[in-house]
Parts: sequence; structure tokens; C-alpha cells
Amino acid sequence: LDAKPAVGDVAAEVVSVRVLSRWDCCHERFDNWEVRVGDDPNPWRNPPCGATQRASASGGARREIHCRGRDGRGGMFGKYVGVVMPGPEPLTLCEVEAFAKK
Repeated sequence: LDAKPAVGDVAAEVVSVRVLSRWDCCHERFDNWEVRVGDDPNPWRNPPCGATQRASASGGARREIHCRGRDGRGGMFGKYVGVVMPGPEPLTLCEVEAFAKK
């Protein structure tokens, strides 16, 4: 996974991430995935935002994952937003949107 700063050159408070899966095929393999937010370009080294997600019943599902800070309030601070999934299956997404506080 090639990571690029999602929210700019400085850390931002990411409050949610919206992920759109493929609608034409392969939605059943999009299982056991996580959104991660932090300052490391390698998403596996950043803490998870929200719970581990399960496969949807149909393709083209749009999910919004809400990020919570350590205190359970507010968002998570970081420069990078990544979507990770363990295992050999390819991770194919249509869209990932990160929403941050101004």
C-alpha cells in the first residue's frame, strides 16, 4: 500500500473515514479490514480508527468509520489515513474519504 499524506503536511484531527467498496465484484473478500490514522507512512504502524470491519452482504457498500481519540472523545490526530487488511487477498477499493476538523 502506497501511503501519501491524506490531510496535508501537518497532523489533523480525523473524525471519520468513508470507504466505498467495489460494486462489480469481489465484495466478499473485503473482510476483516481496518482504517488506521497516524503519523507513520506505513499504515500498519498507526493505531486503528474504529473497529475491525466485516464483509458486507452486497457490493458497492459505503461505510463510515468514526475515529475516537484515546479519551473516547474527539478524533484521532495524524497525517496519514490508511486502509489495511491482513492476508493474501488483494485490497481493491473505489473510494476513501477522510474527514477532519478545521
